[in-house]
Amino acid sequence: MLLISTILLVAIIGFKFIAALSFATQGNPEHREKFVLCCIPCYSEGADSLRLTIDSVATSRFDPQRMLMFIVADGMVVGSGNTASTPQILLTLLGVAEDDRHAARLLQESHEPAAAAFLSIGEGMKQSNRAKVFSGLYAKQGLLVPFVAVIKMGRPGETYRSGNRGKRDSQLLLMRFLGRVHDQDPMCPLELELFRHFRDIIGVHPSVYEYLIWVDADTEVFPDSINHFVSAMACDSAIVGICGETVLRNEDDSWVTMIQVYEYFISHHLAKAFESFFGSVTCLPGCFCMYRIFSTVTNAPVLVSQSVIADYGENNVNTLHLKNLLSLGEDRYLTTLMLKHFPNSKLKFTPDARAKTNAPNTWAVLISQRRRWMNSTVHNLFELLMLSNLCGFCVFSMRFVVFLDLFATVVQPAGFVYVVYLIVSLAVDEEAQIPLISLIMIAAIYGLQVVIFVIKREWQHIGWMIVYILAMPLYAFYLPLYAFWHFDDFSWGETRMVVDANGTGIQVVDSKDEAFDPASIPLADPKDANMGNALVMTVQPYAASGFYEMHSDRDVGDDDDDQPVMQQPVLQPATGAAAMPVGPTDAMLQDRIYALVAAADLERVTKRQIVEQLSHEYGMDMRPRTKAVSACIDRALFDLGEARARQVQS
Repeated sequence: MLLISTILLVAIIGFKFIAALSFATQGNPEHREKFVLCCIPCYSEGADSLRLTIDSVATSRFDPQRMLMFIVADGMVVGSGNTASTPQILLTLLGVAEDDRHAARLLQESHEPAAAAFLSIGEGMKQSNRAKVFSGLYAKQGLLVPFVAVIKMGRPGETYRSGNRGKRDSQLLLMRFLGRVHDQDPMCPLELELFRHFRDIIGVHPSVYEYLIWVDADTEVFPDSINHFVSAMACDSAIVGICGETVLRNEDDSWVTMIQVYEYFISHHLAKAFESFFGSVTCLPGCFCMYRIFSTVTNAPVLVSQSVIADYGENNVNTLHLKNLLSLGEDRYLTTLMLKHFPNSKLKFTPDARAKTNAPNTWAVLISQRRRWMNSTVHNLFELLMLSNLCGFCVFSMRFVVFLDLFATVVQPAGFVYVVYLIVSLAVDEEAQIPLISLIMIAAIYGLQVVIFVIKREWQHIGWMIVYILAMPLYAFYLPLYAFWHFDDFSWGETRMVVDANGTGIQVVDSKDEAFDPASIPLADPKDANMGNALVMTVQPYAASGFYEMHSDRDVGDDDDDQPVMQQPVLQPATGAAAMPVGPTDAMLQDRIYALVAAADLERVTKRQIVEQLSHEYGMDMRPRTKAVSACIDRALFDLGEARARQVQS
């Protein structure tokens, strides 16, 4: 029996090795003309961290007109080491406010815009929340990227960390809004305000956004990452979620960060690569991943489906199991829900999309993080074991792999003790029998990883692996025991520290209030609200086409120190269109493009192909009219999006 178990374990390690080798770099893919939402939840980060993240997204090699930064400030909190609240820092950074004092005035109750009510996660009156919405264009390196900033304000009279309800609440704020857009359901006041900003100020109907990328406010996105995500999902409509590689920015800060470098690399290039081979990555990291908002094949919502939102938005978190799922490991649980509700879809990993993040650099923060990660991992693996529709059969299935992962996590301390016992026995007893099976397993585990490092030419990770092995008593023994001993601890420890008015560090705590009736938040149909007419965006870059004219007293330069544009610039269509060459009229062109777009596979067709098709049909070169064709395609996509939303509703 022991021999059979060893053969299975070594076989799985071998399959992981093959999967890791199969993920070669693909190079720069074709730019896809898809609409992408980039959601950046922030809480207690400082100005430098926020600026790094926002700038990395804004300067991505992706059409800025087809990307929108959706930034959520989770409450009126002051991070440790900051002199202003996170919302003040954010509004100043985006150019909405001139400085922190101006931002403080904008956030006052009496100042416009008014705070709009919405339903939050929490107990009692914590469910009542309000937020202010700001929008405009963020300028960086000559690019103008639209943004929507949501500042959680809290209910009237709330003082301590007002508005703060957690990252899951920030995610659900956007997911519920997009879900109601696609289902054409009545919206709460905040969602109506968001709808107005999307349609009338940004100029894009929210239903046309196909993909949603989560980026933490301390993560730096590589320039090509978003395009790699979009290209992978556009090429395979079965992919509903995808993640890339997260590398450490501060790997040499301290011995604490050094022992994590190897773990980060191998968890992506071995574990996630193997799971991606089956299309069942069990954890898409919330700091850097992308989900499909709706399916262009069935027109059905995916990430924003009612089933996913209902499970992810569970507010009655009253058991040990649910608290570990929803309070400590919400990112992993969202991945579990996607596997549960979309069993025939894929969750993938691509090594081409990369991002940098900061790892904990002190021991206190590290053990707090790993306590949350390990406990949430155990409970999520239990959830996955209950899913009967994971791919494969018997021992050749993802369920079996999940079982092995769960078993290995639980018995990790015992395994470390056994390895120590083997080493001591061989050292002190010359006649001790050599445990051949154990040696084969250890050689397979670490030997194949060295081969991966050599083939991928990641020579430095051989050294980092040695550092990790030296830290094995901490990783394999102390941290698991610490996590299991604190199985009922649902705090975030020192990972999220805020300060009070006196500058004293305060850890996050929960409070209970009186009962709250969710029906007290009114709902209304956006069609009944007076929201004006939406602008339709073209495909030309803002700075190049001049389609939007910004009225601001600041000039936009081309260097790295561009000043952000002012609060909510007035967007207007540019004047003075160029003369069109002889050929089909605009009306004829629009009708024909409508027919082509309606019949095309939107996952694969490009605007260049449509231009070539029109050139062939009309017997003339249509490239001089690319701008007009592009505008017609965007109008067709917009109208088809509205029609699709009505179809889903009916």
